Amino acid sequence: MKIPNDDLISQKRAVKLRIMQLVIALGLGFILFNLLKLQILEHQRYESAATSNYLYHLPLEPARGMIFDRNGIILADNEPIFDLRLINKKSYKAQQIQALGALLEFTGSDYQRIDKELKTARNFETIVLKRRLNEQELAKFYLNKQLFPGIFVQASLERRYPQGAVAEPFLGKIGRIDAKELAKYRKTRNYNFNSWLGKIGIELQYEPMLRGKMGFQDIEVGANGELQRFLERKAATNGDDIYLTIDLNLQKVASRALNHEQGAVVALDPNNGEVLALVSHTFPVTKAKHISETAKAAPSINFNHAIQARFPPASTVKLFYALYALDHELISPSFTIKDEGLFKLPNSEHIYYDWTRGRGHGMVNVQKAIVESSDPFFYQLAVKMGIDKLGEALKTFGFGAPSGIDLKYENPGLVASPAWKSRALGQRWYLGDTVISGIGQGFMLATPIQQALAVATIAGRGQSWVPHLLLGKVHNSKLLLTKLEPRPAVKLQNPKNWEIVIKAMQQVIVGENGTAHKRFLGDQQNPLPPITYTVAGKTGEAQLFRNREQNQMLYKNIPKHLRNHNWFVVFAPVDKPRIAIAIISEHSNVAVKVARQMLDYYLNAARPSKYEALKHNVSNYLHNEIFFSHNDPK
Repeated sequence: MKIPNDDLISQKRAVKLRIMQLVIALGLGFILFNLLKLQILEHQRYESAATSNYLYHLPLEPARGMIFDRNGIILADNEPIFDLRLINKKSYKAQQIQALGALLEFTGSDYQRIDKELKTARNFETIVLKRRLNEQELAKFYLNKQLFPGIFVQASLERRYPQGAVAEPFLGKIGRIDAKELAKYRKTRNYNFNSWLGKIGIELQYEPMLRGKMGFQDIEVGANGELQRFLERKAATNGDDIYLTIDLNLQKVASRALNHEQGAVVALDPNNGEVLALVSHTFPVTKAKHISETAKAAPSINFNHAIQARFPPASTVKLFYALYALDHELISPSFTIKDEGLFKLPNSEHIYYDWTRGRGHGMVNVQKAIVESSDPFFYQLAVKMGIDKLGEALKTFGFGAPSGIDLKYENPGLVASPAWKSRALGQRWYLGDTVISGIGQGFMLATPIQQALAVATIAGRGQSWVPHLLLGKVHNSKLLLTKLEPRPAVKLQNPKNWEIVIKAMQQVIVGENGTAHKRFLGDQQNPLPPITYTVAGKTGEAQLFRNREQNQMLYKNIPKHLRNHNWFVVFAPVDKPRIAIAIISEHSNVAVKVARQMLDYYLNAARPSKYEALKHNVSNYLHNEIFFSHNDPK
């Protein structure tokens, strides 16, 4: 047997070693090449694929707080609905949406909305494809769910207003958040692309209170956008329920009485400033007259005549001028003029007529001037006081400034002055401007909420409160009542002057020559039931058409838009007032009728005290003990 040469064995081993080294080198090279390919050449593709299988932070909207009237009647609540959503725009596939649209019968506007939201939504924000799916649509989707990865059904709550239009003037509305609002609230991390929030009214005013806090649901989403599984969940914190000062039944009485006439009604409790009713019968803001820049800045979906529309206050101002003149001893209770139905300035031929078209009222003192609304008496008083004192009298009772009611976009009205006229119109102030200001015509403008506050101040003999709609909120099973805010008291040097004017206001209604007598109490041809309460009021007619021209035409032949506005301010009972009301009926004379129906209901209907009603209603709602607190819920 031949023994192998040692050199030959060494050579074979060397060859095998080189082959093994080559194989290892090739293997390492292959590995390095693939690492290079993965890390550099195809990094973006594989990173995208990896992040496609991600955890998604799905926002959970809180249940918006419910809104009740003072007696526990629901004004706003939430209705469960089902939305169809796309997990996020990164999982969007056009053919998928088209197939879904064919299945659920999307309209052209549906596609337009989806396209718009795809462009404006940020990554990882869900996109609503269809709201309020009905049972048939839900069944269709679930039967074909496997065809639509990345699309899911989410339960949510939609705002509901069971009382309809009667509560809109104070409740307002909610709407989808817009880009400007989202930018404003994004830092709070309590709103997202799909959130809804208050736009006007109470819904806007108390948005932070009603909103609650968002929660989240972590979900795992696969590489193809399909929802894999639900993970950690943090429940949303519901918003606080709130109670309003509104008496819904009184609100309905006022709205029905105003009927289809345009106008506004504001009713206050003069003892605390609570708004008992706030009615606004209106048309779109673009057509409305008497609008200031403040009102124009408000949303146009509702123009609230109760706090935004301003009108000449007409003869209602006679109350405030009389109080000022009496208290500053510019006139005495016995001061008398002969009213022949007209007034002329010295060295002037211009005639200022009385509303009686020249018949006059005979010998008139301040009380009779209020009862029969003598214009010549107050023409003369206006000249005696001068425009500065007229303005001071009105400002004392809150005119020319916001009332402070807890609704946005309130109009401050206008107490005109020579400085204002020069600045706003570039014109000088004439004595004739002062004369017509004496009967609330000309440039003077007031809102219904200002009129209600002013008459409530008279009812309180100088004491008044900031008008407010929020009665309280339920937070952590506690009812927190709104802290009352008194306004600066109107203090007269002689308190007896209150009673002089208030007695005259009573005669406006119960006196045979009172300007509200027939409309409030009826007459032989149209009798009304006798009243069971004492009442004090004042009428006013804001002129849009000259009296002499109206005298030459039958009223029914005057075009509706040229007919005068009618004011009525009133409070009752006289000695212990419970309600003060201001009403403007535009281009009609139903204001007194509206007041009579409201007072009959409110003063004759039996009802529990505010706190008894609240405790009962809130306890029934929460089913546990309620603690009362007077902390300010704001």
